[in-house]
Amino acid sequence: MKKVLVCFVDNIENDDNLEHLLTTYEHNDFDVYVLNGICENGTQPHHLTSILESVCGERLETDRLYFLSNLEKFLWLVHGIYHQTFEQI
Repeated sequence: MKKVLVCFVDNIENDDNLEHLLTTYEHNDFDVYVLNGICENGTQPHHLTSILESVCGERLETDRLYFLSNLEKFLWLVHGIYHQTFEQI
């Protein structure tokens, strides 16, 4: 089982604090994926399943998923839509 950190961020360009945080996760054996431009690209919470499938592939049900975002409303929407799904995995 891998630990996977999926970051949904927007308007973060060359942010030293974010880079330091992500490096810390990588040193702690996390696979880190940063999806920048979430608002700009029109990403919606219902896109999450296809994003996770492309990130984790067949390991989706066995990997331990963690989420990080600077978009609080996006995370609340994701939780509202998928909380039962995540509890089952």
